Amino acid sequence: RDLVSGGIIGIDGEFLESILPMASIYYGFFGIESVNAETLQIAPKLPGDLEYWKTENLMFCDVKYDLTIRSNALQISSISNEESAKNLSMTAVFEAPNTEYKVYINGFETNNYRVENGNIYVDIALNNVIIEIR
Repeated sequence: RDLVSGGIIGIDGEFLESILPMASIYYGFFGIESVNAETLQIAPKLPGDLEYWKTENLMFCDVKYDLTIRSNALQISSISNEESAKNLSMTAVFEAPNTEYKVYINGFETNNYRVENGNIYVDIALNNVIIEIR
């Protein structure tokens, strides 16, 4: 087969399976999933050797955004289509630390969270936001 006209091992888009390694990053490490049609859930599981991980130009319900995760925080930034975003919400899920902690939204301490099965759930509107567990 002519090597110039097409791929020979399926890594150039021929096979759907070629996207699986990239999808594992978003589902596995970023923990991105849709809870329902209007709620984006993010449950970061950052590998221990990384300080943070950022990805850009993600899309949820016609709203483009950037996402940065840390072991104890996440940041949504560069929200596009803010009118559509007004109807959407997000849930951030973190493992609860074994020590005392506080939850912060955009630098302000909040009690707007719940703890279930060893996880902290923060439910807010989808917006430019920083959520931290300290």
